[in-house]
Amino acid sequence: LRKLRGGNVSGAQLRELIFKQWGQQFPVLIKRKRDALGEQRLYLIVQWKYLGKKNLDLSFDGYVAESDAVAELLSDWGVANMVKNTIQESNARPKTATQQFPGLFIPLEVDKSVVETW
Repeated sequence: LRKLRGGNVSGAQLRELIFKQWGQQFPVLIKRKRDALGEQRLYLIVQWKYLGKKNLDLSFDGYVAESDAVAELLSDWGVANMVKNTIQESNARPKTATQQFPGLFIPLEVDKSVVETW
């Protein structure tokens, strides 16, 4: 059985996992947003713009720094394994659709105290 909670992920591992799954260097970020029930939650967002796309204003160094910071938080919060499993099993692709904030949203099962202080 895969361990769903805990684990660690480095920024390099997160970048490699995303590239292997979708074939692009998609930046990631963490965002707090209300879910369908009105509860505040944290989400890992795999952005729909990828490194090298003209409308993404992000350098390679910025991309590395952001993904390193996100990976550190995922590890600290104990959700690294959950995120790795979700990305590997995903049939979805980061996209614009008609969302207010486009990308692929992965809900993070973190303590309520983390959500409240984010």
